[in-house]
Amino acid sequence: MSEMRDRRPSTSDARQPDLDLTLLFGSTVSAGGESERVCVLSRSEERRRKRSGQRCVGDQFGGDEGRLEGSSLPRRWCGASPRKRLIKLKRRFFEQNGGILLQQHLNLSRHKPAIEVIKIYSSEELKKATNYYDNSNILGQGANGTVYKGVFRSNKIVAIKRSKTCDRSQIGEFINKGIVLSQVNHRNVVKLLGCCLETEVPVLVYEFITNGTLGSHLHANRSLNQSLPITLKLQMRLKIAAEIAGALAYLHSETCMPIIHRDVKTSNILLDDNFTAKVADFGASRLIPLGQTQLTTLLQGTIGYLDPEFLYSSELTDKSDVYSFGVILAELLTGKTPLIFDEGRKSTVNLAVYFVSCVEEECLHKILDDQVAMEDEVFEVVKQVAGVAVMYVFKDKKGGTTYHEGSCSRARSFVQNVILLIKNIT
Repeated sequence: MSEMRDRRPSTSDARQPDLDLTLLFGSTVSAGGESERVCVLSRSEERRRKRSGQRCVGDQFGGDEGRLEGSSLPRRWCGASPRKRLIKLKRRFFEQNGGILLQQHLNLSRHKPAIEVIKIYSSEELKKATNYYDNSNILGQGANGTVYKGVFRSNKIVAIKRSKTCDRSQIGEFINKGIVLSQVNHRNVVKLLGCCLETEVPVLVYEFITNGTLGSHLHANRSLNQSLPITLKLQMRLKIAAEIAGALAYLHSETCMPIIHRDVKTSNILLDDNFTAKVADFGASRLIPLGQTQLTTLLQGTIGYLDPEFLYSSELTDKSDVYSFGVILAELLTGKTPLIFDEGRKSTVNLAVYFVSCVEEECLHKILDDQVAMEDEVFEVVKQVAGVAVMYVFKDKKGGTTYHEGSCSRARSFVQNVILLIKNIT
């Protein structure tokens, strides 16, 4: 009789809710070079499939390595509880994303208390911090991913970046870059606090910067955030330029391994409440091995900021960031975007090219922003700053090559001197 009785659920069973894990892991996972859909089933879904006749099939995958129909999980996972399958999947992602390499570094760093270490967050921590990645917490979106505002239980506010893709062949580079960036301690570089490797694509956690991007202030009427006022006077713009130059100079020559940002632009420059500039978003950046000055790499960056020399040669050097800085300097002086739509010609004009032609033809005043064009004494100083921008983005019309006559370190010193000069004038 006891065998015929219905099995009563135990207390532990009753406490376990049905986890609809298909919603959590419904994206693609690379396996064997192909993209397959992960399908971790909740108990209710398992019962539904059983009633409809779906089952574990293993013929075409070879016996025990079969998988549940519609799932990329191995057959041996199908008998496990949803919670165990979730743990195994997280572990699989952790290993794919270089977690073991990072753990080895953290173990070694324990004996070096002076070195700041990157923190490893769990996926649950980040989901709770962002209210399960609610749209109301989105700070910004781009081609590579979405940035969310997160609040931890300690009330610490952070910025959490979920990327769309991850190059598995560059996982070692990703981990090493994270280690280097976590040790960067510069007031004009956004601090990388940690990462989560339990998801298909790694998630990065940065310090939270409060006042939006430089681009949103320069081009407020074009920005999604219309409430941001244009409050950047000439002196403030030059201070920001000096801070950007200082941050890039630091990344190029003062970190344990030189870092080339590769995507320096106004939307990747954040401003805090004091309008202090912070270079952000190192998703495209590359480490330059010690003893090398350049890398041959695939084209990556933003049109309008891309160094023409890099476009032609695919040889990445710190001059690529220098060129982008020159474009930002032109933006700060003109208030224009790197690509300008010409109403008359019904075509798009490159700001760098247009800026250089205006300087050469001595009609700079035509394109200066209203908050930059001032009395004659200050205008002469602005012309000197414009000359620096031209020096960084100038293209020889005959040879077709670019000349970056300087470094970000020299630019920082020059702009700081200009700021002092303007203070004396005004």
